[in-house]
Amino acid sequence: MSDFKKLLVWRNGMDIIVEALTALQDFPDDEQFGLKFQVLRTAVSITSSIAEGNELISAGEYKRHLEIALNAAHELEIHILIAQNLKGADEMLMQSLLKMINEEQHMIVSFIDRLRT
Repeated sequence: MSDFKKLLVWRNGMDIIVEALTALQDFPDDEQFGLKFQVLRTAVSITSSIAEGNELISAGEYKRHLEIALNAAHELEIHILIAQNLKGADEMLMQSLLKMINEEQHMIVSFIDRLRT
C-alpha cells in the first residue's frame, strides 16, 4: 500500500487530534483522566487504525481497519457532544471540531466504498 501519511483522511485525523486538544485545553483538571482522556484516545484511534490498515495486504483487512476508524470517529463525536453540553470548552472550537469529525466520517465511508469496488 501507499504511505499513509499522504492520505488526506489520515492528515485530517491528525488535524482533529490537534483541534481536540486545543478545544479541551481549558477543560477542568478533574476531567484530565475522564472525558479528556477519552477524547484523546478515540481521536488517536482514528489515525492509528487508518495507518495500520494501510500496511495490510488485503482490501478486506484494510476495510476492517477503516470500519474501526469510523467507529472511533462516531465515539469521538459523542464525547465532544458531551463536553459541549458540560460547557467546559469554547463553543466555537467545539463546533469547528464537530464539523471536522463529520467530514472525517464521510471521508472514511467514501474510502470504505472505494475498497468495496
